[in-house]
Amino acid sequence: MADTARLGRRLMRLKQRIARETDPARLRKLRKDEVQTMLDLGQPEQAEELSESLAADHPDWPAGWALLGDLRCRLSRWDGAEEAFSRAVEVREAAGMDAAWLRQGPLYLLAEARGDYGRCLELADTGTDTGRVLRCRALRLTGRKGSLPGGHLSEPLAARLLPLERAWRGADPRIMPPALEDWEDEPEWRWRFVVEGVELFDRAGLSPSPWKKALRTFDAPVADPRYPSERRKLDEVLG
Repeated sequence: MADTARLGRRLMRLKQRIARETDPARLRKLRKDEVQTMLDLGQPEQAEELSESLAADHPDWPAGWALLGDLRCRLSRWDGAEEAFSRAVEVREAAGMDAAWLRQGPLYLLAEARGDYGRCLELADTGTDTGRVLRCRALRLTGRKGSLPGGHLSEPLAARLLPLERAWRGADPRIMPPALEDWEDEPEWRWRFVVEGVELFDRAGLSPSPWKKALRTFDAPVADPRYPSERRKLDEVLG
């Protein structure tokens, strides 16, 4: 109750500041804070409405589109989320800004979830180590071969996903569990790693026990439409 009251007062202060703010950059930030506060109050649909208005009023501000994409993921409005993230990429790239994190993260995963591997190939064209690994992943999913990058990978996500792709190509899947150590971010990719790791162990006739701790301690929100059904299945298999 006290926390709700505090957030309510914060929301009121923000609305008052928004009403008198004239600087466009500061106004955008205040409105973004308003969206986050509404979300903290447990009102995701109202937060989405505010975010839609923010993106419409500032269509050339990529942060507004990315925020809208995130909110739509929370509401399981996957098509709308993909549309908003795509708009964020367009705006960032038009301004000469890097958008690899959006391409390699939510957009790639959403395209993969609906089986659009051609789109995954397009999104993986980022010129990064992670993009090269994800390109090989998309090629595998389309039934084609792709040579995995060798040598040192400078990006942590690329280095973590590489053992997964190696295992799909015949390497011993027991190379995978160590990659989970100290991996606390990127919950969507971490979840794919666990799900597919369990499958690869099963295919190799190995006990899934190395994955039990990973599942038991996995409590991060996952913005992937496959997560609910996959979670239920793994809870049954490993529970």
